Amino acid sequence: MKSSYLTNLVLVCVIAALFWFSQQATTPEDASNSFQHIDVHAINDIQLKRENSDDIQLLKQDINWHIVQPINAAANTTRVNLLLSLLDSPSHSQLIHPNDETLEQLGLKPRKLSLQLNEHLFVFGDREPLNKHRYVLYQNTVYLMDDNITALLSANANSLINNRLIASQYKINSIQLPLLDGLKLSATDTIAIELNNSHWQSLPAINSTDKLAKLIEFWQQAEAMQVIPVTEENIASVENKQVTITFEELNTPAIFLIQLTDRNLFITDQNKKLKYQFPAAMAQQLFINKESD
Repeated sequence: MKSSYLTNLVLVCVIAALFWFSQQATTPEDASNSFQHIDVHAINDIQLKRENSDDIQLLKQDINWHIVQPINAAANTTRVNLLLSLLDSPSHSQLIHPNDETLEQLGLKPRKLSLQLNEHLFVFGDREPLNKHRYVLYQNTVYLMDDNITALLSANANSLINNRLIASQYKINSIQLPLLDGLKLSATDTIAIELNNSHWQSLPAINSTDKLAKLIEFWQQAEAMQVIPVTEENIASVENKQVTITFEELNTPAIFLIQLTDRNLFITDQNKKLKYQFPAAMAQQLFINKESD
């Protein structure tokens, strides 16, 4: 038999096997969770490896997740939970002990994208064309799974940073910030707000304690559109207004540098070296207008 015929026969067999694999149980009734033996609460080390991109590592410290590579920052809990949701995801079909040729056909070899949860390694391959499920290799078995986390696995480390400006465990005790002068921050006028006997007071004085309390709440709950790591050189190169916040739980105040443009409000945490991006309209909630002083 000619070698070309033999090659074509092998390819036909591989394609037939892949078609059979894609046609196996694909309904929710037939789907099953194949990773129930893995305790999600025991996971404390997450590693993402991507072709042509930096590896990302996250470690659990107490109850919080932190990015430790390639940057150092608190991690977004919602997105970490999305990564961990793989352990609860249904498998629509399995292929046990695939050979190297099959792994290549499924985009699983060479390895391009993987997620490691402690010692458990999951390799992600192509999507099957019929139902757009993802081929996932775990312990020499290929699983056909819903494609819920591949986009997050492929994103950069910045997308995993906690976008909350102030951690939920810290409560504001005082804040000093510039006043808003129209659509710009005042270069000279500031206001200091402090919690005194369970009531917010300001200097210069503002009669409406509700207005002060609402402003503090906006700072306490603020979540950015995106967060970008910055260097000392980046911070020094831009003229910024300053906001100083003290917290009940911390001895050292947090210093935030503010830059307001026509489109964006940037708040840089000088201690963490992180820049938080908000829409410019957010300035109306986080700052007091000079006219109302």
